[in-house]
Amino acid sequence: MANADIRITLREGEPMGALLRYDPGGSIQGTVQLTTDGAINCRGAYLRLQWHTEGRGDRDQEKIAERVLAEGPLAANASISRDFNFGLPRAPWSYAGRYVSIVWEIAAVVDIPLATDISAQQPFILAPRRAR
Repeated sequence: MANADIRITLREGEPMGALLRYDPGGSIQGTVQLTTDGAINCRGAYLRLQWHTEGRGDRDQEKIAERVLAEGPLAANASISRDFNFGLPRAPWSYAGRYVSIVWEIAAVVDIPLATDISAQQPFILAPRRAR
């Protein structure tokens, strides 16, 4: 089965450890690059702004926004590069707790029918700037 290399690069955020921080109600910008190594029979490729919980209990998640990168099957050696800009909501903020965490991410997904999707995620922090 063919595969795809997906790279998501974020811009203009404030570095906080290994991630970039963005203001609630602001925006997030970056570039996504998708390259196939063979033809992929898929419904399409999508870029999503989303969050999910991790930890104990049920997993909660929400897709905030989605952009179509490609519709229908992808050709062998296809290369897609798109800049993106998503408006960010005011909540929920990123949170890393003992029992549950809220993780924000930009995700690129190649939607393959009746099989596991090909995907890549780039997490980031959604939180207000700390007072100094």
